[in-house]
Amino acid sequence: MSSRINQLPWGWIWAASIIGVWLIVAVALGQPVWTQQHSRELVAFGAFRGDTLTWAESWRLIASQWLHVKFPHMLLNALLIGLIGQALTQRFGGALTVGAGVTLGAAGQLAGALLMPDAYISGEIWTWAQPWRGHMTRSGKAGGARCPEMTGRGSSTGSRV
Repeated sequence: MSSRINQLPWGWIWAASIIGVWLIVAVALGQPVWTQQHSRELVAFGAFRGDTLTWAESWRLIASQWLHVKFPHMLLNALLIGLIGQALTQRFGGALTVGAGVTLGAAGQLAGALLMPDAYISGEIWTWAQPWRGHMTRSGKAGGARCPEMTGRGSSTGSRV
């Protein structure tokens, strides 16, 4: 029985859960599915500002991994988690893949909160880019051009409202 559960397509189940959470949040906010969700509104669902995280609110380190601001970003994350998660599940099993993913994701969320305490934290993948994002925000440039994604306007982590 354990081996059958371990062989479920956990990467794709995880990806579907990200899309499912997006849909639930969009309905709860009364928004069309493809509309950008705002960081302040996502706080009710688990997003947080780095400087407001407390031990009692530590559940947000996990919940915030499923929240995203932009629809295309969410779809890309879901696709990557589905593909990579499925490959890891086949290699290491579902329990290890999901356990490591959630644990490392929470560590990434915590790193984002510590590196950018005034940022709203949601979504998992961009958290690892925080040191670079902070540099880009100060300079206002990425590759020599103005880059709204890197200035904290419109990205999942670092969105300032």
